Amino acid sequence: MAQRTIRSKRSIATLDGLKGFGLQPEQQPPPKRRRVEPPIDLSIAENWSIRPELVSLFQDAITEGLAPEHLSYSDSHFGDTKTLRALATFFNEYFDPRLAVQPSHIALTPGSSRSLAGLLSQICDPGEGVLVPAPFWNGFDFHFVINAQVQPVVARLDDFKNAFDADTLIASLTQAYNDTPLSTRALVITTPGNPLGQCYSADILQRCIEFCQERDLHLICDEVYALSYFAEPTESRVPFQSILTLDPKSLGSDPSRIHMVWSLSKDFGCSGLRLGCVVSQANSDLILALRLPTSTEVSALTTLCATALLTSPRLPDLISLNKKRLAESYKEITKVLEAENLQYVPATAGLFVFARLNPEATEKDEVPFLQRLRQKGLVISSGQAYHIGPECRGWYRLTFALPPTELNKALAILGRCLKSDRSSNARKT
Repeated sequence: MAQRTIRSKRSIATLDGLKGFGLQPEQQPPPKRRRVEPPIDLSIAENWSIRPELVSLFQDAITEGLAPEHLSYSDSHFGDTKTLRALATFFNEYFDPRLAVQPSHIALTPGSSRSLAGLLSQICDPGEGVLVPAPFWNGFDFHFVINAQVQPVVARLDDFKNAFDADTLIASLTQAYNDTPLSTRALVITTPGNPLGQCYSADILQRCIEFCQERDLHLICDEVYALSYFAEPTESRVPFQSILTLDPKSLGSDPSRIHMVWSLSKDFGCSGLRLGCVVSQANSDLILALRLPTSTEVSALTTLCATALLTSPRLPDLISLNKKRLAESYKEITKVLEAENLQYVPATAGLFVFARLNPEATEKDEVPFLQRLRQKGLVISSGQAYHIGPECRGWYRLTFALPPTELNKALAILGRCLKSDRSSNARKT
């Protein structure tokens, strides 16, 4: 007789949550089928723009820098000291902080998702709420609920294209905060945004700080796309500005409630290395609480590569090259959208564009459209996954930070599918 599996209440709650996201225990694998070419995936926000250069840099770092001590635990309970120093120097150089970032302000984590979950676990009790303005990355739903055991409180907009208007945003946050029955402990914002690829202005950041102060909330600013601002500066385009540039005290706010999250994953296309961090300049207790559980979760090989990158004399050129290639890829994908007379949200940063590929779509049309694209060899993300609201149909997020040959193949498939759909619709009418 098989022994009964013994599980804790925490385990049962986690598994129930996973099943709520459609995840099930792995069953007997299906029989192998004839291999076919996998589809080109534009649904995952990965950055391939400078990977050849990064691979070369990391190969040199490992060949020249790998030593016996890298097979040991970190040299500090608080995380690799060289990496902490490199990150502090990096933030001071590229994020323009009002106060210089010190290594003691930083907690290392295995990726930004772990940074967010760790922060929320320290700030919130299980079951409490976290305000998030829509649209936002659908991974928040999973990581907040499963890893941090908190509930997203979605601040919805009548028109998501007003997401970067200060008055509209604050009104939406206020309504969501007032309407939720949950005890709400924090506000999480993302700049540059995902999926819209635009930045919050200094005015919006200041008003978010004031909003949080008035309600005793923590403010967490996810800045993982900070250095992926690729647009040419104009008066109408809001440049990236870090939350670290602002002075909370001058706004009558408590700086111990303000935290920034960043990682190697997006700006440097290193999502597989798993290195993220939290920067909190006025809350040493929080940093200590974050450091101790996560310092041993970051691989020594990861910190070796990260430190080599952040201290490399090639770093400024790599950042510029990344922006240049992102701009070129964005130009290519928007050229196709404009040729098809399709609406899209102009992006200035990030790895993707948010476009209305299926303007006449109803609820029942969206999944079949995705299925047709997949059958032709292309995978994209449905806009509904980002909480844009059921009244906004036909929107999709498309990642463009691919190698040029892959992107060109993807755009050719997309163009053919759009033309086919248009012809089919014309015959129906």
